[in-house]
Amino acid sequence: MKEKLSPNFEDYIEAVYIIQMKNKVVRVKDISKMLNVSMPSVNGAIKNLKEKNLVMHQKYGYVELTDLGRKTALEVFQKHNLIKNFFMRVLDLPEEISAEDACKIEHYLSKKTMERLSEFINFFEKNSPEVSEQFKNFYKKGHTEK
Repeated sequence: MKEKLSPNFEDYIEAVYIIQMKNKVVRVKDISKMLNVSMPSVNGAIKNLKEKNLVMHQKYGYVELTDLGRKTALEVFQKHNLIKNFFMRVLDLPEEISAEDACKIEHYLSKKTMERLSEFINFFEKNSPEVSEQFKNFYKKGHTEK
C-alpha cells in the first residue's frame, strides 16, 4: 500500500503535474510561483517527494514526475476537477470559487465518495436539466415555483 501524502505534498505534486502539462518542463521557480510559496519551501518539498520516489530532480535542474508520481498526481488532479465540476455544474458556483474550494477539500474525500460524486454528476446532467433550473431559480429567488 502506498503511503498517504499530506495535503501540502499533494498540492506540490499536483502543481508539478499541471505545470508539466502546460510547459513540458518544470522548474522550482514555476512551482514557487504557482503555489505562492518560497523557493526554499519548494526545495524542501521536492526533496521529500524525491525520497518517496515521486519526483526526480537534480540540483538547479528540472523537476520530473516518476511513474508513481505521475499516477499519484493524476489522482489528485482528477479529484480536484471532479469536485470543481460539481461546484460549477451542479451548484452553479463561479469557476474561481469552485477551484479554490475544491483545492481545500480534495485531500480529505475517500475514493468511495469520489466515485459516488462522479456518478451523481453524471446522473444529474443526464436526467435532471429541469431540476438544475429549479435549483438555480430557488437560490436566486429564495423559493421554488410549483
